[in-house]
Amino acid sequence: MSGLVKSVKRWLKQQQDADFLRTLPACGWADLGADKGDMMQITSGPSCVRERMRAMAAAYGLEPSALSSEHWREVDMARACATCRSTRACKRWLKGPNLDIAEAGFCPNKAHFSELSGTDLAALQAEQNTAAAKREERLHYV
Repeated sequence: MSGLVKSVKRWLKQQQDADFLRTLPACGWADLGADKGDMMQITSGPSCVRERMRAMAAAYGLEPSALSSEHWREVDMARACATCRSTRACKRWLKGPNLDIAEAGFCPNKAHFSELSGTDLAALQAEQNTAAAKREERLHYV
């Protein structure tokens, strides 16, 4: 029952956010640094976008406030996360016991997270390729 209550609360919050954005005057959009289409797309996306973005930021060693340090980046990342086709992989990975960021290659925001955290993206790519090769090697021996 609590899962249903949480889902309803999330949906209501999403509706409140969408209603607020629909009624926001033009000067409000300028203050946000985004256009109405972008924000409506983000708010109509999955309600767990912010939670996934914060969890992924934590995996990169970032504080949640790092996401909002540059508004353009936060909007771009939220848009990518809201339209991502790897949400199941993301949720599974975030719930996993070992949050090795080299294994998070599915994330469309990996370049942003790497840049914000100072992580070398090329080194991450190399780690990811090595991990994939090891998995492939294990499959051949099975």
